Amino acid sequence: MVTMFGNPNLTFHNLRHSTACILYEQGWKAKDIQEWLGHADIVTTMNIYTHIDRAHKQRQAESLSGVYEHP
Repeated sequence: MVTMFGNPNLTFHNLRHSTACILYEQGWKAKDIQEWLGHADIVTTMNIYTHIDRAHKQRQAESLSGVYEHP
């Protein structure tokens, strides 16, 4: 296993996952992330490499505030 910056928990593979998540959070389209990472299949990019963090989930939930309220 190759480590990065002397940290055994930070591998090139972990860095690729982090990159996919950061690009997604920055609003990149899935196809662009796929191309950037060089994946042949977009399913690999979205189901394995891109993860939604807790803060993103919270923002999404807050965006629904008031949607189901009656006037």
